[in-house]
Amino acid sequence: MTSTTPRGLFETKDYKQYLVHRFGDKSERRGLKSKAATAIGCQATYLSQVLHGHAHLSLEQADALNAFFSHSKAEADYFLLLVQRAKAGTPSLRKHFDEQLELALAKRLHLVSRQGGRTSLTATQQATYYSSWHYAACHIAVTVPALQDREALANHLKISPKRVAQVVDFLLETGLIDERGRRLRPGTNFVRIGSDSPHIARHHANWRQAAVESLDREGPLDLHYSAAVSLSKKDVIKIKERLLEDIKGHVDTIRQSPEEELYCLNLDFFSLER
Repeated sequence: MTSTTPRGLFETKDYKQYLVHRFGDKSERRGLKSKAATAIGCQATYLSQVLHGHAHLSLEQADALNAFFSHSKAEADYFLLLVQRAKAGTPSLRKHFDEQLELALAKRLHLVSRQGGRTSLTATQQATYYSSWHYAACHIAVTVPALQDREALANHLKISPKRVAQVVDFLLETGLIDERGRRLRPGTNFVRIGSDSPHIARHHANWRQAAVESLDREGPLDLHYSAAVSLSKKDVIKIKERLLEDIKGHVDTIRQSPEEELYCLNLDFFSLER
């Protein structure tokens, strides 16, 4: 095994190199390696032999590590192929797995190349995107440098690593984000929604639900205001116009602002007549 370790899983054909990188330097390695050993049902000493010796993971252990690292579907498939390649006992079998790995990489590269040519999501993809606030949150979160990896997203948004992997997979596949090494970045694709969209109600409901959940952890910079009011029809129009001007001002401020914090902006002003 060479001394060079890859930054990302798809940058290597040696699963041991990848694991050495994932477990980090010696100061981090012991605790994480112990947790991983427990997760896959072996002793930490055996895992050390896998990393630095001739021992290999079983496929069952590799599958358990996929869960431990919260690998996406594509990462999990590729990791299992790497383990099978390393354990192959004949040149022909190793060649077989080399071909499978090349196919997996070609498929991934084809996906990346297609991302630049698309301009918007299909109807089916929009239905997935607007099914939960998780998709939009992760999509926008990767504009913040401190949130450009899966672990940071899971910790910041309090979403399970498995769910983050699922959401990130979708965002990568649709070109809404891309990945360089282990860093997630905004993609070339975009998603738009208008008032006539069949997903608009779900879009608003998702973020109102997120706002309700935020009440349990309200921070000093959060702002929540609710009131039932009575006023003239003339002033209803006046307030709506003011709010629209405020929204435009906020959008202009946001557009020019450096990406440092992740916030949600909701605004409701509606008739209570039923």
